[in-house]
Amino acid sequence: MADNMLSIITVCLNSAKTIEQTIKSVLNQSNKNYEHIIIDGGSLDGTIDIIKKYESDLSYWCSEPDNGIYDAMNKGIAEATGTIVSFLNSDDWYRKNTVELVLRSFEKLNNEIIYGDIFNVEEDNSIISYEKAGDIKDIYHGMVICHQAIFAKTNIFKKIAEFDISYRIAADYDWLLRAYNKGISIGYINEAMAYYRKGGFSRRQIILTFEEWKRASITNLPESQKVTMIPIIEAECYERTKNIVLAELRKLPNNDNKHLRKLFYDYVQPDDIVYIWGSGALGKICLTYFQVIGVLVKAVIDSDVKTHNQRLNHVEIVGPDVLKEFKHKVIVTPEKYEIEISNMLKKWDYEDGDYILFSVMIKGMAKLYLENGLI
Repeated sequence: MADNMLSIITVCLNSAKTIEQTIKSVLNQSNKNYEHIIIDGGSLDGTIDIIKKYESDLSYWCSEPDNGIYDAMNKGIAEATGTIVSFLNSDDWYRKNTVELVLRSFEKLNNEIIYGDIFNVEEDNSIISYEKAGDIKDIYHGMVICHQAIFAKTNIFKKIAEFDISYRIAADYDWLLRAYNKGISIGYINEAMAYYRKGGFSRRQIILTFEEWKRASITNLPESQKVTMIPIIEAECYERTKNIVLAELRKLPNNDNKHLRKLFYDYVQPDDIVYIWGSGALGKICLTYFQVIGVLVKAVIDSDVKTHNQRLNHVEIVGPDVLKEFKHKVIVTPEKYEIEISNMLKKWDYEDGDYILFSVMIKGMAKLYLENGLI
């Protein structure tokens, strides 16, 4: 165990409220065979004063502007002298025996990367849950491991390069994918390694995370898996994004025309006459918000004859044949049957602009959230 040393890298920016707890969790380790490196991005809130208070306990620290969290991590890697490196965020902390667990595990296991579980905690430090890490074999479906519970041999960063700073949120995921693809041996420890403060990720950041996960996963897919896996990855990303967008829509008050107009007016206008295909949950959501912003929904279309002549939000449900007679804009909400319904509409001389897939609207709304910060 004495041959290994853990380099703990903490990157921070304006972390005065939490960084002292992070530093103390390192100082209180039962095994002292570590070094602690802090890379600050130019804090102005008192973080520097706290770092200086513990300066003698740090192997290195600096405070200077950087190009984001992963640029700061790369700076930390350049200063690391240990055989193993880890990243402990400035609002998270280690268990008292984390260093001991890590060094012992590297001594016993023939792995170049090891990972474990975490405790999710609230802002007040109370534990929310114990989160077990996922199976590394599922890595192409998203980040299955918490970053704070990953420990890697330092020389791996020479084998597969450092973090790609073109990613804002998912460079650690991209790095782990590259390591996995290179055949780096990765092992699991059935222990919680850190306390992870969930923090206040905005919906905008969550959507960006999903997009970056998709990009990293598809970029790193082996050629032999791309044909089968890319549609699956894209579908998983869409479902995650859709759930976020729908959750935000539900939170908007029914009279919040300003936000709703921004979200829907790329697709429908107040003077449009619209048919909504689908009387299920998505059709009802679409109908509700169209009614709020003043779009006239002529009828709801459904292939199930049992629904015909019923009403949804006071709008009649009718069969598809009505679209042969009256050509107005159609919003297609049944995602499972998008292709089938699109082909049917094309047979009835509907062109691309005459109908809109609800999945396209969701993707467009997500893009609006990312670009304009509506969430």
